[in-house]
Amino acid sequence: TAYKTDYRFPGIFRAVIRLRDFFLIRIPGRLNILRIRKSDSGISVFYLTTNFPNRPARRGEHAHGGSVKLTYLAEEFPHAFPAANLAYIVTSVGHSMQHEILERAKRNGLKFVINHDGVAFPAWAGDQTIEFNRISKNILDQADFIIYQSRFSKLSADLYLSPPSVPQEIIYNPVDLRHFSPQMITKPKELTLLLGGNQYEKYRLQLALKTLHSL
Repeated sequence: TAYKTDYRFPGIFRAVIRLRDFFLIRIPGRLNILRIRKSDSGISVFYLTTNFPNRPARRGEHAHGGSVKLTYLAEEFPHAFPAANLAYIVTSVGHSMQHEILERAKRNGLKFVINHDGVAFPAWAGDQTIEFNRISKNILDQADFIIYQSRFSKLSADLYLSPPSVPQEIIYNPVDLRHFSPQMITKPKELTLLLGGNQYEKYRLQLALKTLHSL
């Protein structure tokens, strides 16, 4: 009997989690989605955030990945919800109800500006590479305007995602020189390897160490 109880518990636990998510996430989320409508006044920007329908993170608030692209932009064009006429979507910023959110916004006549950073590769996405790229393609296919963060970003999208023929531009990720600028320091005499970005993916650090070892 004790064995059966232990065996059943994970299933019961998962059922409780599903019920919690349904009542605390899915139902409120659907109600918020139904509120999305088109605005006819000026430029009203709706940002897809990981915590939709909330605004993007402000300076001093925690943000990571593609979400950091929204902070400064939202200062100039504040998050407009529920009424907007332009949806700004970063392909690397997801939401559990992303499909429903974008479907409602598109159906109500909002124009989509898509900021695309890159495609998934097996080195970091593993078995989920195809799924990640499928999600990115579904977003790009709805674009009215595409912003690529680099030439490499555009070339990889052209190769793997076949984006639509819509107006587009390559805009490199900016740096606020009021806060980040090169320091006048003496160039180190010994070999120094600069490792950029974050290192939450194990292969990134491993590759850097292998590179250093081969020099």
